[in-house]
Amino acid sequence: MESRNIKKITTILIITIMAIAINFTRVFAEDSKVIYEDNSNRIVTLPGDDLFLNFKELYPGEIIEQNIQIYNKNKNIIDLYLRAEEASADKFENKDLENLSKELINILSLELTLKLDGEEEKKIYSGPASGITSEEKDDIGTMTKPILLGEFKTNSKAVIVAKLSVPESLGNKYQNSEAKVKWVFSCDVKENKDYIEDENTESDNEANKDKEQNKDNVVTGDNTSMLMSIILIGVSTLTIIVLVIKNLRNKNK
Repeated sequence: MESRNIKKITTILIITIMAIAINFTRVFAEDSKVIYEDNSNRIVTLPGDDLFLNFKELYPGEIIEQNIQIYNKNKNIIDLYLRAEEASADKFENKDLENLSKELINILSLELTLKLDGEEEKKIYSGPASGITSEEKDDIGTMTKPILLGEFKTNSKAVIVAKLSVPESLGNKYQNSEAKVKWVFSCDVKENKDYIEDENTESDNEANKDKEQNKDNVVTGDNTSMLMSIILIGVSTLTIIVLVIKNLRNKNK
């Protein structure tokens, strides 16, 4: 076996769906979870593949929150990152739906607040749900490059509060349309004595890209060059379903 300076990339993909329907019925779901497991060395989501359980039924002008609990149940220390990308073309039935999605995902507003154990909460992103900030003065950060969520020791945890805002002016053009964006959680394992191999690897290119981008977010005192570096990737395709129904309130009165 080579020295501990040897680095290995393992990519693990998880596909989840976020569905947001604009309506008037409110059903609040439990918090969702992102867990780096010990036995499987995988990033998993609970209770299912959908991280955004509270974003199912929204209407224009509404603001709703979803808590995403993050846990490191692995024996190793990790650095956890989050970034966003455009959904790939194969996620849409045709080009028109893809173009409509790109419009809508930039109209909806998203705010992410991170709460780490023992630390003050901080806003890590504010801008379009696409993750690409505009020139608006209230926008904060960008999700096009990995955001370092922090260093997670064994059994440490955090929560991301995601707040989605739907503009009141959202028009009938977007009725029954879908907006999709890809979220990528990348986990840089800082301590690991054994190689982790997974025959179900789907995309080593995804991991290599995060590895290069994460170099811009090095933690002070980081000694990963002396350890085995393994990047695990969890990919979530977030689908926003918009149902714009004009004057529904008046009709129900």
